[in-house]
Amino acid sequence: MFNFYIVALTWDQSGGLLALTINTLQDMVEALKPQMDADVTLQLSSRVDVFAKLLPAFTGCAWMIITMLCFALSQNILAHFHKNVRTSFSLQELHIPTWMVLSVALTGLLGMMAPAPYNYIGLNLSIMLGTPFVFVGLAVVHAWALTTKSPKIILTIFYVLASMIVWSVLVVATLGVIDQWFNFRQRLAIRPKAHLS
Repeated sequence: MFNFYIVALTWDQSGGLLALTINTLQDMVEALKPQMDADVTLQLSSRVDVFAKLLPAFTGCAWMIITMLCFALSQNILAHFHKNVRTSFSLQELHIPTWMVLSVALTGLLGMMAPAPYNYIGLNLSIMLGTPFVFVGLAVVHAWALTTKSPKIILTIFYVLASMIVWSVLVVATLGVIDQWFNFRQRLAIRPKAHLS
């Protein structure tokens, strides 16, 4: 909601939040120019527009991920001391309402086809609404890893590769969307499980 509050505050400015973000980022690149290589400066300058368009989505996604991590960590700590009221968080049991797929698709279409500034809003909304499906995709990966002989090694390799290959997040999110209909986790649950410990 904070992102939309910022959009509302900058709506009456020329170019709105997007123009303000681009100008701020360009000023930052200019300020760092004496300390950077010319090629690096050129690359940063050429990517300012793309980064500025996605900055609200990155902020919103980071907020959601940090909230999820804090929730899971606090639940596990409370469970350790037998003080938890709710059951501990389990990634494998995470389920997202199917209507969320439609909301991601509609806002994605808005982001691709609507005129400015609605394409900017639609694109960022689509990415933020699609973030929960990344968690579902990760749940599928974890469920599959538990069916292998070395789940810890498999998950370590997966997370190392995922941190290096940015577009792999899209693959994981797509896996999370497909799981809504094919329920891979339930099928994998039938197979014998390995233990992470």
